[in-house]
Amino acid sequence: MSLDAKAKRIYISCSSGFVAVIRQIDADHYESVANVPTIKGAKTSLYDGSTKRLYVWCAPAPGGRAGGLGLPGAGLTVTKTRW
Repeated sequence: MSLDAKAKRIYISCSSGFVAVIRQIDADHYESVANVPTIKGAKTSLYDGSTKRLYVWCAPAPGGRAGGLGLPGAGLTVTKTRW
């Protein structure tokens, strides 16, 4: 789980095949903004606020390649990285 305090967003990668993006409305209210597809099993992530990039690590797959995903309107890029 990563926090972007400036944008008031939480990014949760839970190995379900997507990153859940949650926006803080106020101190007691949150809303789901998007579920950004990644790869099932990818649950380790790191947010870099200086580049607005969320790195999501996943296990290697035969012939698979890492790629990037954009979140339209949110100014966020999700990069899948294989180990």
